[in-house]
Amino acid sequence: MTAEPVIEFSMNGVVRPREGNRRRDCVQGVYPSAVDGAWVAISLRHDADWAQLATAMGRPELLDDARFASADHRQLAHDDFDTVVADWTRTRTAAEIIDALSARRVPAEQVLTPDRMYDMPQLDARGYYEEVEHPVTGPHRYPGWPLRMTPGPSRHHRFAPPTLGQHNEEIVQGLGLTGAELEELRARHVIGETALNA
Repeated sequence: MTAEPVIEFSMNGVVRPREGNRRRDCVQGVYPSAVDGAWVAISLRHDADWAQLATAMGRPELLDDARFASADHRQLAHDDFDTVVADWTRTRTAAEIIDALSARRVPAEQVLTPDRMYDMPQLDARGYYEEVEHPVTGPHRYPGWPLRMTPGPSRHHRFAPPTLGQHNEEIVQGLGLTGAELEELRARHVIGETALNA
């Protein structure tokens, strides 16, 4: 996931600064909507996307603004760009923003919040979630990796999260302690399988 910075350092000796959501080849960001906690990600790939965004915002005069004249200019004036876009997105719901930009083929999507993450049919269709049976809490769907590698594991979750003290014995014995020493640690409540005073 960090190949480009590693290659750039290896070839040119350049350590890239932190860029957050910013990229060298496009202008993008995450912007607030009119609904508290609902954010929208917008990405401009080229000048045509910028023209469509300016039109959707009802701000055609921005197309003549020197700060935003090209992708390179927009990159340099990214803070100003973010301010202009956020001023518009704050006046609309996430759905209104996405509808307006999608109709103009500008990449935009609502930021996925935890309360929405399990209601994505596309993620189900791609096998992103895996059901795992937990011995205490029962079956749960857990998110997998956003990508699959071949060859690679068919499942990303090999087993459920461990219960309290589930691996005490194998770990302590792996450290060279005897069964008697293990029992002494249990008796002194140094280790255990239940919460103390629960």
